[in-house]
Amino acid sequence: STTTITISPPSSADDYRQLASLLVSSFDAPQSCQQDDAVPMMERLQWDLYEKSLTEEFTYKRYVSLARKMRGKKYCLLVAKQIDMDSDDVSSSSLGRSNGVVGMVEMGMSLC
Repeated sequence: STTTITISPPSSADDYRQLASLLVSSFDAPQSCQQDDAVPMMERLQWDLYEKSLTEEFTYKRYVSLARKMRGKKYCLLVAKQIDMDSDDVSSSSLGRSNGVVGMVEMGMSLC
């Protein structure tokens, strides 16, 4: 099995959702929830059940809104997607199956 990273503009709402989830888990989660240390149960439960979903939804809406507003202007959002390809898939030159968004970049002045 081969793993490939492709970089392209988000092609679906699912790409934006995965991007929002990646950003929230990387930057917005409370420090105690990002580590595997003993986390107070109520704090972890509050983040997992309530705050995380609200933050992901807000981030998703922000990026979708920005992409709509900036369409046709010199702004570009690119996502890196991990794609796993089996040896059979490589020989038949199929695209493989995407495992999701693993990174992103925003460019203010670009020709995307």
